[in-house]
Amino acid sequence: MLKYPAHHYDENLVLKVPAMLWLVILYGIRHFLFVGFAKLMPMDIVTIPWINFQTSPYFMLTDLLAVLVLFAIGHRVPNGKRFMRQVWKSGRWLLIASYVAGITLFSYLNKDVITDPSSWDFPDAMLVVMMDVVIVGYLMRSELVRDVFRDFPDPIGPGREESASDA
Repeated sequence: MLKYPAHHYDENLVLKVPAMLWLVILYGIRHFLFVGFAKLMPMDIVTIPWINFQTSPYFMLTDLLAVLVLFAIGHRVPNGKRFMRQVWKSGRWLLIASYVAGITLFSYLNKDVITDPSSWDFPDAMLVVMMDVVIVGYLMRSELVRDVFRDFPDPIGPGREESASDA
């Protein structure tokens, strides 16, 4: 008996990565995009305060763990590399660590804005922090996310491959 409805599984009965988790992972690498866009269109990025807060190259360091998890998604195949299997199995905690490191670094670099509620940019800074806090809460509380990161296709050996095709 399946724990979740059938649409959550692929043809190998491995849990699919839900759309919300895809968004969390892609949002986790946002600083690479923001820094790139800031180099390509500097005047447009400066006009959006919550993006302007995140254009420091230091934030890309916090995104490296999320990039690793994004690479591991592509290796969720039956004969995936052992290293990618290990990355995926600990991917939930890697994402949480990435977001917590991002919150910590952001709070440190923008402590003057965060500690001054009368500051013009205070709501934008709080938006950045609260988005990351909500995502960490989602990663910690969601049972589906927990199960997705536990699930990885079993390796298919030479003997098992033939018996699977006979069935």
